[in-house]
Amino acid sequence: MPGPLFVVGAVAMCPHGGQITTISSDTRVLAGGMPVALMTDQFMVAGCAFVVGTVPQPCLKVQWTTPTALTLINGQPAITQASVGLRHSPAVRRPWPHRPDANRSTPAGPHRSRRTHRAR
Repeated sequence: MPGPLFVVGAVAMCPHGGQITTISSDTRVLAGGMPVALMTDQFMVAGCAFVVGTVPQPCLKVQWTTPTALTLINGQPAITQASVGLRHSPAVRRPWPHRPDANRSTPAGPHRSRRTHRAR
């Protein structure tokens, strides 16, 4: 993604007004005196007011999906001001990955009773 690098002290907000804080693990590369944000850094959100009906579903963290392709810092892609991120909320439930044969210990499958049946 082209554009200026996103630095740790830059101001960013979620769509609902929460402020994003960057927690960087690498402070060796600076831009404008501030560490450059990397794909591997933590991006926490505070003050998000998102509500669905009566259930609060605030943004808690951001996971970036489009870092730089050519600018690597210590082998990690950097984040730019044009990068796109996904919000993560505790109220958003994600289904388990579907694997048909996972946890299958009996021919009846994992959701059936494991009692043995007598032949009639």
